[in-house]
Amino acid sequence: MNILVDTNIIFSAILNPNGKIGDLLLDPLDRFAFFAPDFLTTELDRHHKKQISLSKLSESDILFLKKLVLSKVN
Repeated sequence: MNILVDTNIIFSAILNPNGKIGDLLLDPLDRFAFFAPDFLTTELDRHHKKQISLSKLSESDILFLKKLVLSKVN
């Protein structure tokens, strides 16, 4: 099944990879194909500091999670 996701969905998965949205995006069975607009990475980069402050994770952890989540999105 193809699913279009926006920045808010990806933002949520990065902040909480063990939540419901994170579980869907990081599903090891790859039951879904996720698609997002090209400006998604620009939006995520624009709110990078907010991701760090809200998650209380280190910058390297946020970058790792961002890379992991984005690897599942076309």
